[in-house]
Amino acid sequence: MVVCAPFAGVVRLQVAEGETITAGTEVAVVEAVKLEAPVPAPCPAVVAEVLVEDFSDVSGGDELLRLTPTQAGSGAGSQAGADAR
Repeated sequence: MVVCAPFAGVVRLQVAEGETITAGTEVAVVEAVKLEAPVPAPCPAVVAEVLVEDFSDVSGGDELLRLTPTQAGSGAGSQAGADAR
């Protein structure tokens, strides 16, 4: 599962590879002009790979992180959360 930037800006990572997270955990923040958007985890997961550097410029839709859903996150509701972003 991939977590993407909601819009163009500067990304601040809030998690590290190997970290176990719960649904809704803020995994990154994307900042543009005076707007900050938290990027939540769509399901319980382990951060498998960080795909961008902290404080780097990203475009909307750029892949930020790869997550490996944990057992608790393997339901239909997990995809709905991913589609919301």
